[in-house]
Amino acid sequence: MNEKGNLSYRKNYDLVNELIDSAISYLAYCKEEITLAGQYQIQQVVKRGDKKRREYFKGAVREYHAIYGIRPNVTEIYQEGSFSSGEGGGKPGYSSPPRFPPVRQPQMPPVQ
Repeated sequence: MNEKGNLSYRKNYDLVNELIDSAISYLAYCKEEITLAGQYQIQQVVKRGDKKRREYFKGAVREYHAIYGIRPNVTEIYQEGSFSSGEGGGKPGYSSPPRFPPVRQPQMPPVQ
């Protein structure tokens, strides 16, 4: 975790996942032989790693978006009576979400 350098968020995310998995496995396997102070130290490493993992995950998602050309926040959403595309402002002429044609429901046979 203390490794410095110009690593990508994706690489850091993989490293911190390996660290957390290793620490949990070590703690589970050697719990009887580790003192309580040692167990506490391992738990603290896992907590710090989890906080870093959240940060690295967000960065890794941004990197994947850049690699694959995905533009986040472009999906059309319906909020508070306006129809917007995520690129700022609502589209003129839309005051409700797009409507789909009604789907015919199968008719139940009459009860005899």
